[in-house]
Amino acid sequence: MPRNNGHRAPTLREVAARAEVSVSTASRALSGRPYVKPDVAERVREAAEALGYRANEGARGLRASQTMTLGVVCFQMRQLPMIEFLDGFAEAAEAAGYAVLVANARSSDERTRALAGRLFERRVDGLLVAGGSDLGTAVRPYVENQVPVIAAMSKGASDIDVPLIMTSEYAAIRSAFASLARHGHTSVAYFGSSRTVYTPRPGYVSQASAEEGIVCQMSFLPESTDGEAMAGHIANAMRAPTSATALVVNHSLLSPFMTAIRSLKLRIPEDVSVFTMSDYRQLDAFLDPPLSAVHSDGVAMGVNCARILIQWIESGDPPPPVSDMNLSSWLETKSIADRATALAALAAADSH
Repeated sequence: MPRNNGHRAPTLREVAARAEVSVSTASRALSGRPYVKPDVAERVREAAEALGYRANEGARGLRASQTMTLGVVCFQMRQLPMIEFLDGFAEAAEAAGYAVLVANARSSDERTRALAGRLFERRVDGLLVAGGSDLGTAVRPYVENQVPVIAAMSKGASDIDVPLIMTSEYAAIRSAFASLARHGHTSVAYFGSSRTVYTPRPGYVSQASAEEGIVCQMSFLPESTDGEAMAGHIANAMRAPTSATALVVNHSLLSPFMTAIRSLKLRIPEDVSVFTMSDYRQLDAFLDPPLSAVHSDGVAMGVNCARILIQWIESGDPPPPVSDMNLSSWLETKSIADRATALAALAAADSH
């Protein structure tokens, strides 16, 4: 005989737990959708029968009208971490039977709003917005029509609150500055992008450096900065009264940064220690030594975002206001050396 707790109807989440599947898989199995193995579907049906679960007909009607399409609006797409994020998102979405429409706002809040509106007109079942300083206007139609919408990595000021899926970099950044402190560094220069998808990062850098007793010179540069201009910024940081002996660079500026390092004839780590924000392991073959990095797993982040959005769509249960995936870590290589080494190199250069 079907069982329940005598106080409330069993939920889809309880059915999924009993069948040892995800909520989205349980939903697809009970609604007769494809992409569910026969033995899994049977296990879900048996769990539903055992619990006395009955699908909500209103919700079933809404699911029947779905387009099986997810929308993604990226504030900017030119960096490898975002490409990896989208690859993970598409992988998880396709596994669940969803197609993905991706739009690139090219660093424009206005285009973010316009593109979100176009995806809404196409009746996507859910939307993910990655970046942008004001999501309010962009996501208002979704919220007002109860279409699931989430923000990834960060969300700007908005009068409309949407769930945020993030991976806090603070612990990894603190580990990076702790390593610099152990190597005797007391002054660091940080080169960040003037427009970034992950807006909490500069604050984390400032906090971690202060807690380790390190002076941090903060520079925010446009992504169009070339190698010559970057060389000037690096030289100024290293010749400043605080004499930065370690440099931190955001991934979006890595190409002009490395061009500048070569033009200045700086050796890593003999002349200066270096680490980057976001892991470019694909470039290790071209860097000697490979750079230390605060690494965030973009593919895993994309997979998690897709799964959370789909679960909301299919169960009707929104995620918590903030979900921290804890996907950031500190990866140290031989690009970090003792401060004394850099100071000796600078002194030798000044003597010539």
